Formats: sequence, structure tokens, C-alpha cells
Amino acid sequence: GMGYHGASHGYIADVLSAERTHYRAISCHLGGSGSVCAILDGRSVDTSFGMSLETGLIHANRVGDMDPTMFNFLMKQGLSEDEIMDGLLKKGGLLGISGVSNDLRYIEEAADAGNERARLALEVFVSGIVHYIGAFFVDLGGLDVLVFTAGIGEHSARVRRMVCAKLSALGVVLDEEKNQSCRGAAVISAPESRVEVRVIPTDEELGIASRAYEYLSENQ
Repeated sequence: GMGYHGASHGYIADVLSAERTHYRAISCHLGGSGSVCAILDGRSVDTSFGMSLETGLIHANRVGDMDPTMFNFLMKQGLSEDEIMDGLLKKGGLLGISGVSNDLRYIEEAADAGNERARLALEVFVSGIVHYIGAFFVDLGGLDVLVFTAGIGEHSARVRRMVCAKLSALGVVLDEEKNQSCRGAAVISAPESRVEVRVIPTDEELGIASRAYEYLSENQ
């Protein structure tokens, strides 16, 4: 399975599989919730989500990966179970770190205006994405295509730039002009980049429809 963003990562895999047979790809679905998926020849081999949507990257409101002993620590600080869960699920993530908003556009504006917490939220968000890409690069034995999709992935040139800047060890070279002017689907890596970097707007409805069609065809 492709995890909770299965329809989105599945759609990305469909797009790539229509172009090539053998490939190693990492799909970054970055939106109100975010996840990274390792795709080998069209099949998911790993994802940043765990049993729930709570794991992996920090999300708009949810904290993502967290040390489980934090729960006990917060209870000893006098917080109730409900207050802690509210913090983890509704008041954490980008909102909790930035203190500004759960919307990345406002966080970027605040960071530009010198807000340190907003800048920190961006850095924590990016570092999580990069950690999963690094792990999945090793899982896949290399990388042919890196894809950004969903609201933030498709619209935030800054997040794409920040992520790619940390991936130079993997041979990723971004074409900053293409990254900045990107509207919709585009290849944004430079010609010398060892990894093709792409923005592919996701179509989760089509992803779900094609999965359903495959399932029905196989079970006739």
C-alpha cells in the first residue's frame, strides 16, 4: 500500500509508469498533511506514515514523529490526556511551531518578516522531508526521479528549493529559474542533475478511479 496518501502517490506512480518501466522514485505529498513514499517500478516500498496519520512529517496541525515518552512527561506537567491529544492532533505541527498559522503561505510571509518561530517551522518541516528522502534513497538503492505534489509541493518554490539544497550529496541540482516559474507540471532540475526533479499536480480522484478499475478488472 502507498499509505494514507495512497491515491495521490498511486497517481504519481501511474504518471511515471506511463513513461518508463524501471525506475526508482520518491514522491513527496506535501499539503495539510504530508507524506513521503518510495516507489520502485510503480510499486510502493515504503512510506513515512505509520498506523495512523500522526506519524512521519510534521503536518499543518499534527505533530508527526514524536518520542512516545513525551506523553508521560506532559501528564506529569499537569496536562490531561484530552489536552495532550488536542495538542498532538490540532495544535501541533506547523501551527504549533510557528505560532502563526497552519497555512504555509502565512508562515513563509512571517519568516520573511523576521519571525524566528516561523523560520523554525519551515526548517523542521524541510528537515523531516529530507530525512525520509535520505532513508528511502538507500532503501531504493539510488534515485531516478524526485516528485513534489499536493498544495505545498505544487505551490511552494521555497520548500522545494530548501529540500533540494540539502540533497546535493545525492546529485540533485535544481534549476532555480524553472523552480520559481513553475505553474503546474514541470521538470525543475538542471540538465546536470543526476536525479530528475519534477512537480506533478496530483489527481487523487483519478488515482482512486484507476485503482478501483484495476481491482474490478482483476476480479471479474
